Amino acid sequence: MPNLFLRVLSTVCVLCICLCSCSLVVIEQDGTHADRTPSTTGVGATTDTPYTAPDRPDAAETAASALAALPDADFTGLSLIVASAGYNPLFPTAGERADDRAKLARNAAVSERYGVTFIPAASDVDTIYAETLAAKNSGMYYADILVLPANQVGRFAAAGLLRNLNNLPFWSNTTDAYGADAAQGGANHAIYADLGAAMLDHDRLPAILFNRTLAESLGYDLYAAVESGTWTWELYLQAAADAAALDGVSGHGISPTDTNRYSDLLAGSTGLHLVDNTEGQTPTLTLPENLAEIDTLLRRLRGDNSGFTGQAGNEIAALQNFAEGKLLFCCTNLEYVDWLYDSGAEWGVLPLPGSGDGSYHTPTGASAPVLCVTENNNKFEQTGLIVAALNAASIDVITDAYITDRLQNRLRDWESAAMIELIADSASYDLPVLYASGMPSLASAAIASVRDAAAGGYPLSTLVKARSYYANIELARLFG
Repeated sequence: MPNLFLRVLSTVCVLCICLCSCSLVVIEQDGTHADRTPSTTGVGATTDTPYTAPDRPDAAETAASALAALPDADFTGLSLIVASAGYNPLFPTAGERADDRAKLARNAAVSERYGVTFIPAASDVDTIYAETLAAKNSGMYYADILVLPANQVGRFAAAGLLRNLNNLPFWSNTTDAYGADAAQGGANHAIYADLGAAMLDHDRLPAILFNRTLAESLGYDLYAAVESGTWTWELYLQAAADAAALDGVSGHGISPTDTNRYSDLLAGSTGLHLVDNTEGQTPTLTLPENLAEIDTLLRRLRGDNSGFTGQAGNEIAALQNFAEGKLLFCCTNLEYVDWLYDSGAEWGVLPLPGSGDGSYHTPTGASAPVLCVTENNNKFEQTGLIVAALNAASIDVITDAYITDRLQNRLRDWESAAMIELIADSASYDLPVLYASGMPSLASAAIASVRDAAAGGYPLSTLVKARSYYANIELARLFG
């Protein structure tokens, strides 16, 4: 598993400056900003373990070296239109956080290296689809690059709107800018989704928030469990049951409330891929050896009576109960740590539980931004190098900036910062999530099957087998 210490030595200095300041900029629930004076339970209130500097190169140097190692070219005068639906990590809107500034600096470094100008354009996904389709059919021009929610890639690819990234000069998803699941962006030599470092949306990565005081009182050292590889769903459910035995406390919950998402996250956290996309062959549905074990866990989680049942009409009820110290675990996205700034509970951050083999997987989900190149992009030779540059210049440095900001403004212990590093490093993707929007049978076989099994339906293997025939036809149609 990745080194659990932070990469940036300057974080210590940043945090010290923060603790000496009189007010902090806080993002409110509605996205606005306000000045607040840190509470006694706020930033830096608890630092159980002294910060240890990592023995590896500075992230900024790593990114700069990766960018410098790319081929030289002069694209002065080149403009690339980037149309995005939803959050676009290439163009942060505020620039107030450290990670926003790092992204803007990344863009500037790429522009300086190659002379390219980026022209951002934002719209809803249906409008982008209609405009891209109209441009393709008429021979006109809409955009060079699209930043889409992950679950929209299949829809665009099935309509012939996306270019196979393997055909772009200088593009490769085997560099240090990509994680272990980079190949999930396609199959059989056809990749339509770039899953590199430039696209990682840290705020929306799932995590487990836990009540540190409560966990310690129950005898659980959960940070040590993560480091030893014993942080599993079995341990999660056992600790939740122990907590639920206490008066006024529930074991676990998810916020926003979504039982299907709980199932999706558990399956993704095991590293489950129900499509075999081995390079050089047509992808097909597959039944991994650990499928029965995953099936059992899915049913246990959905049927576990130590969980918080939620409140009608309140999507964040679990998070509110967690903030009040009434919940041991809250499964949510990292962005929601903003809501815990004034919480009286001492809390920490953990990755989603693993399978006990020492590895962790953080499924990015259906709304994760991914980068695609339009089929009628007439600058594809330059675009391939620019996409490579954006990813190279993002290696480690965006994650470090995000951790710096969280330490400065939100986190209460060093261990949580190390956990966020692990969460980012283990970000994972899944081909069915990316392509199901253009393949309804694949959606049924690979996504609905997980949810149906978790809800108490037929065994997961039975569902996948029964639904695989037409899903395999869809996969062969696009990737055969």
